[in-house]
Amino acid sequence: MARTDPQFNLRVPQELKQLVEDAAKKSGRSINAEAVFRLEQSFTQDKKLLEISSVMTKTMMNSLEAMDTALSKIVHLQDELDEKTKLLNKLSKKSDED
Repeated sequence: MARTDPQFNLRVPQELKQLVEDAAKKSGRSINAEAVFRLEQSFTQDKKLLEISSVMTKTMMNSLEAMDTALSKIVHLQDELDEKTKLLNKLSKKSDED
């Protein structure tokens, strides 16, 4: 970060400040660099979440369409089975009568 970058004064709860300080020590960054890193990361994650959400929505829609197609086929096959069962029952009754 250059000293010419704009400043951003921010009030935060003590607990949050401590978390940033601890993270900065752990990562070897300054407190300011850690705060900037965390802010940038949050915006990047938001974008990634939107992309993932979009992909998941498309995948779910494709799955629903496939399920709808499969269900239609099942209904059609069930109708055919019902017709053939009725025909077999008629033939069976006719055979019993003879």
